Amino acid sequence: MLNLNIFSLRDFGSNVDRMTAKRLGQWTTRLYIIMLISSVALLAVYNIVQVPTLTNTFNRPSFELYNQLKHDHANKLSCSCSIIASTFNSFVNIEAVFHEICLSPFISDQWRINLTAGLVPDLSTYAQNDYRRFLSAHLQFLQGLCQLSIESVNNSIKQFLSSLFITSELLTEKNFHERLNLLINESRLNTPSVFARIFSLIRSVNDGNAFISTYGTNFKYINPWERHVFIYALTEAVFYDDECSCGLYSNCTSQARFIKTNSFETISIEGLKIGCTPSESLLVSTLECFYNQSCIDLIEEYTNYTSNVTHLSSITSRFAVNTSITELVHNLFIEEWATTTNYSLYFKQCSPLLCSYTFTENFNVFHTITLLLSLQGEILCSHFFPFIFEVELDSYSKTNIFYCIMLMFSTTAAQKPWEAVPRTDAPWLTFHQAYVQQAAQAGANIKVMFYGDSIIQRWGIEGLQIWLAKYLPRGSVDNGIEGDITQNVLWRIRNGELTGLNPKLVVLMIGTNNINQATPDEIAVGVQTICQEFRQRLPNTRILLLGLTPRSDGTAVSDIIALINSKLINLDNGYWIRFLNMISSFEISHTQVKPELYIDSRHLTEAGYQTWYTIMEPLFAEMIQ
Repeated sequence: MLNLNIFSLRDFGSNVDRMTAKRLGQWTTRLYIIMLISSVALLAVYNIVQVPTLTNTFNRPSFELYNQLKHDHANKLSCSCSIIASTFNSFVNIEAVFHEICLSPFISDQWRINLTAGLVPDLSTYAQNDYRRFLSAHLQFLQGLCQLSIESVNNSIKQFLSSLFITSELLTEKNFHERLNLLINESRLNTPSVFARIFSLIRSVNDGNAFISTYGTNFKYINPWERHVFIYALTEAVFYDDECSCGLYSNCTSQARFIKTNSFETISIEGLKIGCTPSESLLVSTLECFYNQSCIDLIEEYTNYTSNVTHLSSITSRFAVNTSITELVHNLFIEEWATTTNYSLYFKQCSPLLCSYTFTENFNVFHTITLLLSLQGEILCSHFFPFIFEVELDSYSKTNIFYCIMLMFSTTAAQKPWEAVPRTDAPWLTFHQAYVQQAAQAGANIKVMFYGDSIIQRWGIEGLQIWLAKYLPRGSVDNGIEGDITQNVLWRIRNGELTGLNPKLVVLMIGTNNINQATPDEIAVGVQTICQEFRQRLPNTRILLLGLTPRSDGTAVSDIIALINSKLINLDNGYWIRFLNMISSFEISHTQVKPELYIDSRHLTEAGYQTWYTIMEPLFAEMIQ
């Protein structure tokens, strides 16, 4: 063991003699073994101690599956909505139950007309403090208040139910009800306050203008010939309780009474008031009379009318019988709100694209072994397992540890580049939903579609001026999303982004983000699957397949990109699919890109997009003819 030497003589150069090289090789081997054992031990300990977090996803789950997942995983479960905005009326129903007075015969036109038909047409015939002067006006005003309240409440409900409930992620049933209750209660509180402000403004305007009541209840005329001859009519204010003058105040009132004919005897009417104006006096009145059958009979007696109408029931109301009508108006005569919410309908409106939950995996000895073996990918690839890999390793060098490790991990990859897989992050889902809506709304105007990752998406940033001048007028849309891999693009085009479309051309560049996850062969198969999907869904559409642009991430990545492009060229069939390799226009050498064309290792500057346009334009123009 002490004489072990894994290094050859040529590793130390031609200037070192055999004995020295052998001795150096032995010492270097010992150092290598010590460092190897230390690194493997550290990696093993780290892999055992760390708790890996994994994610399970479920595409478009049913409501039953969601409930089961929620029961099993509780707060760890999250679902992204495919429709982030829905109107409340899709899953909420709101009704208001109003005070019995607003549903009773007492505010009907028929009862009022019949009741007042027996009165003298000229109400001024009655004494100024006789309630018969006020009766018709009070009933009309009470009817109007009920109608306005009901209309205001119904309009508020309609407005609320037609507004949008926006949730990018599916709310839990508890959060759904809590949030809705908060919004509904806020709307309930706001509705009466809005009505009260408008009503208060109208009362203030009436008071400020000092209108004379047609019933002669706040001012009375002084006949001109009694004193002097004037070209205008003189008036004097009417006084009520406590010498309250209608000339100074609009809310002066007295107890409502009937005055017996040919007598000064008066009979009080429970709860009702008379005052400067019928409106102000009714507002300070109560509905006590309408809860008392004797009081109702008294009114009918003094109006010479008999009916079968019965009194209101105090049992069904949350308001006391002596509640003022002002208080009822401030509450819009609402007894209660009847609200129903349906979580399953909300789930249906949200229509989750996918649900996912995270969990921690217990220690996995096979995973640890795989990880430790991958650390020694160079030795395993080049010495122990050369038969696993085909001749393509020679183009990279069999000692290329990066490529060997990548191949080793690709054998255990859970999702291959040709498998459709969505992403769960909110920005990606938002972009996808926007592209689905774009297809639905502007489908006939879309002639060219650009598909890919951030390199495609940045036509709208660094390449914006060129895009606006050269591609937008040709009916082009940019459907790139930053970070996408072949699996994501495949899922997107299978889930609504192509629905109803018939473009002339699809420009496709995808795969650079797959490099650290799959082999060149697998990436090429993933791109081929996307092309096949486009051809199946858009049979009249041609595909301009672009080779991957170079990156300044080292020799290994450059080699992989070159190999991927060499495989993609085989998809060119001369008409429906054309391949364009632009790599030579972006690099100085195999491992060095032109710095003026790049803002980082892979993304282009405006000059880079100008170069892209110049290279692609001849073939692009030919294919959209």
